[in-house]
Amino acid sequence: MERRLAAILSADVAGYSRLMGADEEGTLNALRSRLEIMSHQISAHHGRVFNSAGDSVVAEFSSAVDAVNCAVEIQQAIRKCNEAVAENNHLEFRIGINIGDVMAEDGNLYGDGVNISSRIQELAESGGVFVAQNVYNEVSQKVSLTFDALGEHRVKNIVRPVSVYRVQIDNGTKRSRAIVWLRNRSRQRTMMATIAVMMLLFASGLVVWHIYPGQSWPSGPPTVAVLPFDDLTGDTVQTNFTSGLTDQVTTVLSTYPEIRVIARTSTLRFKDTSEDIRDIAAELGARYVIEGSVQRTANSVHVSAQLIQGTTGNHIWARPIDVIGEGNVALQQRVATTLYAALAGFGGEFRRTEEDLVWRKPDSQLDEYDYYLRGHQIFFKFTKEDMARARQIWEDGLRHFPDSPLLRIKIAVSLWQDVAWGWSADPDGDLARGWELLQVAVSIPSKSQLAEWYSHYIMAFYQQWFAHDYDRSIAEARTATNLAPYDAFTRADLAQAMALAGRTEEAIQWAEEALRLDPNPPDFYISNLGVAHYLAGQYAEALSALKRLNDPTSLYLAVVYVRLGRIDEARATMADYMKAVPTDTLAVETRWPIKDPAIRQLYLDDLRTAGMPEN
Repeated sequence: MERRLAAILSADVAGYSRLMGADEEGTLNALRSRLEIMSHQISAHHGRVFNSAGDSVVAEFSSAVDAVNCAVEIQQAIRKCNEAVAENNHLEFRIGINIGDVMAEDGNLYGDGVNISSRIQELAESGGVFVAQNVYNEVSQKVSLTFDALGEHRVKNIVRPVSVYRVQIDNGTKRSRAIVWLRNRSRQRTMMATIAVMMLLFASGLVVWHIYPGQSWPSGPPTVAVLPFDDLTGDTVQTNFTSGLTDQVTTVLSTYPEIRVIARTSTLRFKDTSEDIRDIAAELGARYVIEGSVQRTANSVHVSAQLIQGTTGNHIWARPIDVIGEGNVALQQRVATTLYAALAGFGGEFRRTEEDLVWRKPDSQLDEYDYYLRGHQIFFKFTKEDMARARQIWEDGLRHFPDSPLLRIKIAVSLWQDVAWGWSADPDGDLARGWELLQVAVSIPSKSQLAEWYSHYIMAFYQQWFAHDYDRSIAEARTATNLAPYDAFTRADLAQAMALAGRTEEAIQWAEEALRLDPNPPDFYISNLGVAHYLAGQYAEALSALKRLNDPTSLYLAVVYVRLGRIDEARATMADYMKAVPTDTLAVETRWPIKDPAIRQLYLDDLRTAGMPEN
């Protein structure tokens, strides 16, 4: 079953049963005409109806902007139709939109991405459009519409509250149930009293935060605010470029699953402000703040950017970025991806700072994300002992947070790595346990963005190593890269999975993209590019790639030398490799799931020729 990310539009008729009871034939005729309008608009906005039953329509869009524009135009068209009939015979639709991961089978879509859009639609007013927080984040700066924040709502069969926004189509729409609830005077008094208490508690918390910043232990992935960059050129055209650059940096950073980026609309008011960064961070609820300045010439841009810790105001990273090119969009994109490479990802400044913080946090105050971070730092040492230590941390965390999908995923990752590196005493048993943990993690609803991304990421490998389902593995890898489109680590690592599955051209493309995105790539980026060329039979290209490695003790360099007839160099390289990785043997490499049996046998023969021991 294919998985993909989609914008889902759900619509149904408000008061349909009442209308049918009053005039069945007339209502059906009106419904048919309205559904024709909806079908036309959905098609015109590049959408696809995948479910239609009675008075409801559910459609898929690849673009959230298209989905929102389509919904607004549907409502406007239906209102014009209603003008010709009596008010008590109006046929009005409620529309809800959500972005989510969906599973596709036989043209239909399933999953929380669909379910949440349906629940949002149920909250909407007659003739209105409600959208989820993720839709608002995606489209608010791209459409000429106004949105009302309606807060969080608990909805049926969805574990976590859903943040909802109302699209202002015009001033004539009826109030939603959420808004109507607040019009009751006694409820207003209750709400005002609650707000007063919350403000008092919040103010007290801010005082404690500023006086005792060392005792403030934040929970979960960090929240980041990108302040409007300062324009040092003083030209109206360049001011527009600077504003666009801030938008692009915000958008690109928000795609990384391990941080939460505050919407641009919330940071705009701090343009040209002289307020203390600590006060800005406190108001926005940001653990980190990014600020910078821009100088633009005809075909180049100089950006000075800083990363600041919100609680202390301390600068923890700063870098000048100089980019040369043509066109505003290209320049903005290159600056944004350069900042992403430095700040986000497994080796970025956010991760380094968070890992330092989590080891100073008392064990009694650790949350799920803290256990994840502690183990992750040790995991990346890539030794047998450290892999076992990391897994122990995640297993301890799972005992404290038994419903955690993230910790289950990380334990599964460590078990697979033990098998891949030849550290496992029971490879089949470890892979089976990892598969079971992943199945449970995937089934847990309303996962965090981080857990959702990571589940697809590691499932790409487990589908090969355990399930031997290469088509599903390819789909999982593509979903993971779509969920983190600017992340070099994701593309470089999953290039290996694509190469093993026989998609060598795509694997080469991903590995090369990773190398372009990260100016200081680790060796495994280069190694996976070399592997993809080798499995594609492109041995000269593989050698050219692998010669760029900082550490020349590469297993793959040895087999490439064999293919090129340079046997002495192959054996010397293999001898150096076996000193560095003595646990690797032909018995271990036999487990590598190369899809094509002929290429798999060629690889094993090349290892044997280069001098790898059998056991």
